[in-house]
Amino acid sequence: MASVFDHPNDFHLTSIPRDDPQAFEDDLTVLTHSSASALDEVYLSKLENTCEESELQLQEVKRPSKKDIFYATYPINTVRNVARLFSSSRYIAFADSDYLFSSGFYEKILAILRGYVPVGSTNALLYRIFEVEEKDSRSRNHQMTKEDLRALIAVNKARVFHEKHWPQGHTVPRLTGWLTAPESERPGLFDLNISLKHRPFWEFQFTGLRDIPLFDENFPYRVDNNLELRWEVCRAGYRLLPIEDLFVYHTLSKDDKGKDSNKRKDAIKRKNYGRTVKVKKALKERMDEFYPNTKSECPDNIIKWSHVIIMLLQNITTNILKKCNKSTKFGKNGTDQRKRYGPIYPIFGTRIFFRNL
Repeated sequence: MASVFDHPNDFHLTSIPRDDPQAFEDDLTVLTHSSASALDEVYLSKLENTCEESELQLQEVKRPSKKDIFYATYPINTVRNVARLFSSSRYIAFADSDYLFSSGFYEKILAILRGYVPVGSTNALLYRIFEVEEKDSRSRNHQMTKEDLRALIAVNKARVFHEKHWPQGHTVPRLTGWLTAPESERPGLFDLNISLKHRPFWEFQFTGLRDIPLFDENFPYRVDNNLELRWEVCRAGYRLLPIEDLFVYHTLSKDDKGKDSNKRKDAIKRKNYGRTVKVKKALKERMDEFYPNTKSECPDNIIKWSHVIIMLLQNITTNILKKCNKSTKFGKNGTDQRKRYGPIYPIFGTRIFFRNL
C-alpha cells in the first residue's frame, strides 16, 4: 500500500517548512532544550500567572504523586522541533541547556562547516562530549581548551561524558590520538572513519545543515528520544566527519546527582517503555520506506536482546578491567585503555569494540 506521505518530515506533528538552506543566513544556531525536571517550583509559579488553564495543570504537577506522570508526558521532541522554527541560520546544532563549549567553538566550527558541509550535501560534523568538574571549569572562566581538558583528564578531573555508567552512548574512537594531536587555531577534520552499523546506543554529537531530519515526536520522554534522530541520520545517508580540537562538556560537582534523580528517571522509563515498542516499529517501517538503500549500513532501531546482552557484557568487562589492572590508569592521562583489550569477537554475530569501535 502506497504511503500518503512523500517526505519523511510529513509524519511529524510539528509543521516545519522544507527549507532550502541556501536561502538562510550563512551562520550557525545552537538549539537548546531543558529537561522536564528544570521546571522547578519557582519556574512553575511564574507560569501559573499566564492563564487559568496553565494554573490548573501546574497545580496538579506540584502534587508529588503527579510529578512522574507530568515528566513522563513531557513532549521533548516537539519542543526540539518547535525550536527549529525560530532559527534563521543555514546550520544548526542541538544541545542541552547546560552544555558548555570549548574556547572559540563557534568561530572555529562555523569555518569548518563552511568548508566541509556545502549546501546540498549530507555531511555532518562530529564532535566529542566530556564532563568536567565544576570548579575546574569555573577557574578557567568556562573557556576550556583541549590542552586544559588533557591536563584535567590526567588528574581524573575530567572524562568522557557518562564514561563510568554509559560508555556506549558517548564514546568516540581514538581519544588518545585526538587529545595528543597539537591544538590548532584553525582546526579541521580528524583522521577517523566512522561506522554506525554496530552502535545502536550511540548518541553522537553533531552539527549540519538545517534540513537534517526532524526529531520523531512520537517518542516519549527518556526512552530513545535522542537516539531515534541518530538512527534516522544514519538511514538518511549522512556522513559523519570527526573534527579536531573542539568539544562540548557538562560540569559536575562532587555532590552533583543531576537534575533528574535516578529514581525519577527509572519511573519515567517504566511508564513510557510500553509506548516505545510500537513507536520504534513505526519508525523502522518509515525509514525502510524512505531510505531503503541504507538498511544494511545502519543499526537496527528495534533493539534486540542480543544488543542488550552485548551492552551488559561491555559494562561488566569494563568493571573487571578496572579492578584487575589497578596499576594502569584506566581512562586517565589520556590513555586509551580499552583499546588495549579490544576487540572482542563475535557475540551474537556482532563484532564488539570498546573505545576503538
